[in-house]
Amino acid sequence: MRKIYKSRTIIIGSVILLLLAVSILVGLCLKPKAEPLQGEADMEDYRVSSKVPSRVVRICVKEGQRVHKGDTLAILESPELDATLSEAVSSYEAQRARQDLVDNGNRQEQIGRQSQIVNQARSSRELAESTYRRFKALYEEGVVAKQRYDETKSAYESAVAGEKAAMETYKMLRDGAREEEKRAAKAVTERSRSNINQVEALKHETVCIASADGVVTEIMPEVGELVSTGAPIMNIDTDNVKFTFFLKEDQLPGVALGQRVKIYVPAVDKTLDCRVSVLKNLGNFAAWKATRTMGQYDLKVFEVQAKPLAKSSGIRKEMSALLIKD
Repeated sequence: MRKIYKSRTIIIGSVILLLLAVSILVGLCLKPKAEPLQGEADMEDYRVSSKVPSRVVRICVKEGQRVHKGDTLAILESPELDATLSEAVSSYEAQRARQDLVDNGNRQEQIGRQSQIVNQARSSRELAESTYRRFKALYEEGVVAKQRYDETKSAYESAVAGEKAAMETYKMLRDGAREEEKRAAKAVTERSRSNINQVEALKHETVCIASADGVVTEIMPEVGELVSTGAPIMNIDTDNVKFTFFLKEDQLPGVALGQRVKIYVPAVDKTLDCRVSVLKNLGNFAAWKATRTMGQYDLKVFEVQAKPLAKSSGIRKEMSALLIKD
């Protein structure tokens, strides 16, 4: 009997141990895994537009085509710019000629003619001075009347003033424009040149160039259509990927700004190492969920963005993405 009792005890103990082992295994198998949080992929993009009203002459790419930085995307034309450029060039040339006149001074013929006028004024002044001195001596001797003396004196003073004015004109012609006038003429010429540069820069804008690598996703105008200033011509998605998720507060544990996370993209069957770059509240008016009636608390929704740590090809805008929390 003792042996039978002992055997039953061993069997019961073994069963209990087996049940405990099974319970542990079941608990491990039924342990809830981290729930993937779904979002979507997005691409940083840019729009190509014109700075001036123009007409589309040629579209050099197609939708879905990959382009590289520096590629020509579209060619536009603006006859108004051509006319403005011609006017700016003419204005510059005229102002440049005026500046040359100021810088080079007066012609030698003008200076020579004025020199002759100075010589004539000097001769007139010498004659008037000689006459004045002779009449002054006669007047002091009482030979001539005072009126005649005054007339010769006035003629002499007038001749002196005429010689002085002629000499000042001669110096002005010989020296040319003042330094202030030269600087002013140069400033006006530089402004005219800057007007040409401005119009030429606008003309360069009629050739649309890709500023970054990417894929053309949309082309707005047709060939021959007019486009206004700033109107979009085409949209290009770059290769810079970012993933966007909208998470409730109770889903935020394990997600922090700057933290590394894993994101699985089913469309390309890739799991990417990413870093959380944006974590912000969307605002109560747009993202608020009342749960107090269920004995919990009101939940707000946060926008979470993450960027891959390395470039990955094949991912396009709006592909589904799963945020995997450890």
